[in-house]
Amino acid sequence: IYDVSQGFFGSTVDMFQLAVSRTRISLGNDENQLTYLLEQLHKLADREVTPQNWRDVAERWLAVIQLRRHMRVQVAQRIFDCIVNDARLLDALGAAEAFKDIAGEPPSDLVTLISQGPGHHIHEHAYRYEKRIKKELLVINRVRDAQFRVLAYFGTALVGATVAAANYYGNLSYQAVSGTGTTLLMWCVPFIAALVAMYLVYICFSLCLCKQRGPKVYINWHRDAYKFVLKPCCAWCCPTLCCACCFPGDTAERGAASAPQAKGRSGSARRQVSREARVTV
Repeated sequence: IYDVSQGFFGSTVDMFQLAVSRTRISLGNDENQLTYLLEQLHKLADREVTPQNWRDVAERWLAVIQLRRHMRVQVAQRIFDCIVNDARLLDALGAAEAFKDIAGEPPSDLVTLISQGPGHHIHEHAYRYEKRIKKELLVINRVRDAQFRVLAYFGTALVGATVAAANYYGNLSYQAVSGTGTTLLMWCVPFIAALVAMYLVYICFSLCLCKQRGPKVYINWHRDAYKFVLKPCCAWCCPTLCCACCFPGDTAERGAASAPQAKGRSGSARRQVSREARVTV
């Protein structure tokens, strides 16, 4: 469900989290499902129950209820919960299902029962259903716009950082050529800033995914980011420190691989010492 807070700051944060955690494919699927459900509800509301079309009305209602297992949007599931919790509606549909193969005119009480059950329900709750679905569609469109804004902000920040780094290194190169002293730390400042920025972005994405999709997705994202982003960057910046300190698992694997060789060498050394002892005796 697309829950957004009412306040300015809270709604902005929630919209950013939805923009990060939802893909465009999932947004499109949710929008299509809600649009189709709204069209079906409009058809049910416009359909009057008569002795000639009561079978068609009952079949339409049953077809709409069967859509529940095909829709994963939480708003659609809540609407289906409201529909199936109406006892008069279910009684009327059960009676229509029992008399659907009847020949001739249906009982007058059956038409009245369908009119007072499904007909009364859709006329009473149609406005609420339509209002809730349109609100959800509006939020989906806002999330899609927020994704474009996040992409634009990221591109602007990337271009700005590139220009700033180029100017910074240009000034350092000019100082080095002109004879002004430069230190190694001055050359490493942009790399340190880039690593800090990557780490902060990594933390933000992790928190957003953990809140929106649960801890399982957060753990998978954490493992993939560690494997494909953090580890290569750290290995590129400081391979010796990375292999020895930051990633002891790799060192342990190398130690485990070299253990049989060391064991073989120690065994041969013991055999050589024993032969020397026998020769001495």
